[in-house]
Amino acid sequence: MRKQWEMHEPVPGKEENYNQCATVLLINPHKATALITDRTVMNITNFVVAEGFCTLNIVNLFPPMSPKPKALVTESKRYMEFNKVYIQEACKDRKIIIIACGAKGKYHIPECSISGNGRTQELN
Repeated sequence: MRKQWEMHEPVPGKEENYNQCATVLLINPHKATALITDRTVMNITNFVVAEGFCTLNIVNLFPPMSPKPKALVTESKRYMEFNKVYIQEACKDRKIIIIACGAKGKYHIPECSISGNGRTQELN
């Protein structure tokens, strides 16, 4: 999912992010769509706007929409190779990549790796 908005001037103190894209990697789509948001997407959007970014890319480790995380691995097997390429492309040459997940439940995520240059920052 990609969201883009126009900012007429940089956010004070965040000028380096002006006209930049932030990519967020989530576990899977739960309720949000391109038109209907959920709390996670709302919080992420609010964060990247406050940080002065003008574009948000949201990609998911598991493509199926499901509120039941245990079923994700089984349901996602046929999509994983395609999805891995999509995630790598979405993260390519980004100023910031945020990895996020909800607070509810416990997830077992199979080994995944995405290579690239950059730095990591923990968000509290």
